[in-house]
Amino acid sequence: MASACHTPAARRSRSSRQQGPTRALWKLWEQCQVEPDEAKRNALFQQILGIHKQAPYQIGVNGAKVQPVIVGNTFRNFPDGYIADDTLRDIGLINPAQCFFKK
Repeated sequence: MASACHTPAARRSRSSRQQGPTRALWKLWEQCQVEPDEAKRNALFQQILGIHKQAPYQIGVNGAKVQPVIVGNTFRNFPDGYIADDTLRDIGLINPAQCFFKK
């Protein structure tokens, strides 16, 4: 027996409520692409910017990521699993003083 929240009517009701800002952005963007009048197109785009101002969206990943690094055969003591600190454009969690060249 299906619960009340999984009935087709409940799903339709939920999907109509869940349009949210993403769908509004898509709809406005589609209208912008086909609008021949520049003033109307700019007005549509200003609405897009308004939505982004209320709730900025960003696509990406959170957290540390392993950064592949090419190290020469004579460069030693470079740690495995180097974590890139992309936010600060820094060398992250390594200590350059620990690395050395071996002849």
